[in-house]
Amino acid sequence: MISFKSNGKLLLTGEYLVLDGAVALALPTKMGQIMTVEPIEDEVILWKSTRHDGSVWFERKISFDQIRSKDSIDQSDNVFHLLSALREIHILNPLHFDQNGFQIHAHLEFPNDWGLGSSSTLINNLAKWAGVDAFNLNDLVFGGSGYDIACANSEKPLLFQRLNGLPLITQVAFRPKFHDNLWFVHLNKKQNSREAIKLYKNNPPIDAQVISEINDISELLCNCDSLDHFSALLEQHEMILSSVLKRPTISELLFPDFKGTIKSLGAWGGDFILAVGTKDKIKTFFEPQGFKTIIACNDLIKV
Repeated sequence: MISFKSNGKLLLTGEYLVLDGAVALALPTKMGQIMTVEPIEDEVILWKSTRHDGSVWFERKISFDQIRSKDSIDQSDNVFHLLSALREIHILNPLHFDQNGFQIHAHLEFPNDWGLGSSSTLINNLAKWAGVDAFNLNDLVFGGSGYDIACANSEKPLLFQRLNGLPLITQVAFRPKFHDNLWFVHLNKKQNSREAIKLYKNNPPIDAQVISEINDISELLCNCDSLDHFSALLEQHEMILSSVLKRPTISELLFPDFKGTIKSLGAWGGDFILAVGTKDKIKTFFEPQGFKTIIACNDLIKV
């Protein structure tokens, strides 16, 4: 049996604009997805995905004939993305499915509604197993910037930029001395990033000055030693994105009474936000409103 693990992800800066070449500050999470593979004799894949609590999320037998087939896949079938990925792997590495079959168990270490990358961790594990390029496979199956694939393979936070189709990745030492004032709060709903990207792409072209401002914020946050300065940079970022997306910030929309800084992470409207404040302040404000999943920075992020 062989095993692969890929990290989850959070996007602190550059959401949406990373698609247009902006520098994004991306944070790999300690929780990810583990995939184990055992050979079997039949030319099939016996696939099982389990949730963080061990319950079965998805189970299916996929024949090699289905993988080699060029017939269309029913997009409403929950095997659609997995089978699409396996077919692309077959094209990229035809010899991979020429011998024995496989029994595969994919285990997600976080709740699948947290938005930490159930798709990207799956793609990255499949790519490592099949010996193909994960960015290429992700482009073929899901699209997006690929920052989540970069996080899947990184043990440290990173600056990510996609230029001329190529990912540029620089690991950074992002460990603010005020990390005990940084809290990740789940909004009790999952945002569909692919749908959010489609909507964003309908917007007019982004001004180069906006990209430059986001680049500066991403780089400044890496070495910020003042909580006030850190918060000011996050707020500046929120206002820039609010103007670009023509949408109110999450603070204006849901938490106008919060006395402090709140930053959206990734696609706006769901998953996690970053809230800045003391533990008591954060829990006292969010928990009575039903937001019970509140995680300290050091408990979630690889540093």
